Amino acid sequence: MRLIFSVYYERGNTKVFTTNGETLKCLLRTGNKMASPREIIEDIRKNTYGIGLSTDAAAKSVIDSLKKSLNSALERLSVDLYSKETHFLLELSQNADDNYYRSGVTPTLTITITPKKIIVVNNESGFTEANVRAICDVGNSTKSHAIGYIGEKGIGFKSVFRISDKPQIFSNGFQFEFKRQDDRDQLGFVAPYWIEEIPPEVNLQQTNIILPLGESAKDELWKLDQIEHTLILFLRQLKTVKIDNQVLNKFSQIAGTDAEGKVAIASTTGTGSEVKQHDYKIVRQTLRVPEYIQEEKKSNVRETELILAFKMKADGTADATQEQKVYAFLPTRSYGFKFMIQGDFLVPANREDIHKDKLWNKWLRDRIAQVFLSAVSEFKRERNLSYYNDIPLVKEVKDLFFSTVVKEIHAGLKATACMLTESGNWRLPAEVLRPDEQIRELISNDDLQQIINKEYVHPQVTAKGSVLDSLGVKKFSIDEAISCLGQAAWLSGKSDDWFVQLYLYLNSKSYYLAKVKHLRIIRLENARLASASEMAIFFPLEQGEYGFELSKFLQVVRKSLLSSKQHGTAVRELLKKLGVQNTSA
Repeated sequence: MRLIFSVYYERGNTKVFTTNGETLKCLLRTGNKMASPREIIEDIRKNTYGIGLSTDAAAKSVIDSLKKSLNSALERLSVDLYSKETHFLLELSQNADDNYYRSGVTPTLTITITPKKIIVVNNESGFTEANVRAICDVGNSTKSHAIGYIGEKGIGFKSVFRISDKPQIFSNGFQFEFKRQDDRDQLGFVAPYWIEEIPPEVNLQQTNIILPLGESAKDELWKLDQIEHTLILFLRQLKTVKIDNQVLNKFSQIAGTDAEGKVAIASTTGTGSEVKQHDYKIVRQTLRVPEYIQEEKKSNVRETELILAFKMKADGTADATQEQKVYAFLPTRSYGFKFMIQGDFLVPANREDIHKDKLWNKWLRDRIAQVFLSAVSEFKRERNLSYYNDIPLVKEVKDLFFSTVVKEIHAGLKATACMLTESGNWRLPAEVLRPDEQIRELISNDDLQQIINKEYVHPQVTAKGSVLDSLGVKKFSIDEAISCLGQAAWLSGKSDDWFVQLYLYLNSKSYYLAKVKHLRIIRLENARLASASEMAIFFPLEQGEYGFELSKFLQVVRKSLLSSKQHGTAVRELLKKLGVQNTSA
């Protein structure tokens, strides 16, 4: 159970709320007097960055040199690190998901775009002193959840400098800004400046981030409409994001609901009348972190969750038409998988990849296959056969880091009864065959099961051939044909029409002939089955019957096999290939 402290204090005519004991810590630090938000800002400036401290000339020179170096590094981190101007929205969404919300509040992020500024509003409980100190730092975190967390307010927030030189924050009595072009203090990326007057657009009941736009950023405003609906798919709390683009006179919203292993995201654009539904099947697995995994950033994490999300079509089948991204709560990039992978991966600051050399990430990666197999179990229970095309192939996942996942998934599926057969059973892939329609008519699934203990794949399985090949689901071949056609008792019970169809089938499979010539598959007039490789077999005379057709000494093909006007010629052609000879008086 988490104990929550709630403290109110007056700032002018505004009642301010703080939570989770952060203001209580402040109260303890200052005795019986609680430090005000302004005092906290001044303390950060003075005691963290030495702004306003009295020092001698030598010390001032050293401090100034350090400030320049730090500011240069922050410039690169904040501006050069992120390849997209819109990346800041991902980071602010991440921060909003990590925030605390009062009971009954639906976590919502609202972004208003005007020609001169972007206003980001979040209905969280509000900034605490610890949050402020984290955002005025680099890499400092206020997160300590035992099941992992998304990110850090400090470093992620720096992405806003990509579009704004003076980002401003108004939350819970705090009102301050940063100044990228800070010639005086040289620490504009981290040193806060108190703001005297609150702009009229600020909602004092919520957290407000105002981003005055730089000239170059104004040309990029149209890109803000390209935010994907999957932004909120794996966030834990934030399920509604609204974008009011007043420049383009366009409103959009994404809102998600999660129930019984399925997530539905409704995206609205334009006037609000155009609503698209996006459905995902979610499979989760909670993992206990083993003791040998030592990672500083995850030192307090005892459990973590690995999630796979399968995009679904309107008819409930899996949509595997596009590559999907790997997520660390927010998207990194695509690696070739047709389903989404969400894990608490360690990522670089720009979130455009994951660290390949981290033991933590390797451990998470090596658990993906077992979660996929769990997903297969759910698809089987639902009789949803569309999952086969979500199975990754080696040629699709070319990144060496994730190639082992493909091999492990295939190995697991080969050892799992994951293929639905014509009889409705689930069997191992190696026990299932892919027939063409001709052979399915000749040799039934029951026959196949009885003779060689294999079955045909269910007709509704529409998996790609490359997927079935990789799992070991073979096509019906000459080997299976020989096994079945070598069963004399089974063959003797077949009709003449069946034999005609067999001969037509073999005639279309000329590469079979060399291997079936020795089989006794030629029906004689005396009802016996014979092979031309063992004895001389003759076509019947064209005119009349002489009585020797039924003799056991002279082998003659049953005349009814050749009587069809439609197929007689093709049957005769096949029998000649099998060694049947013409006859004469």
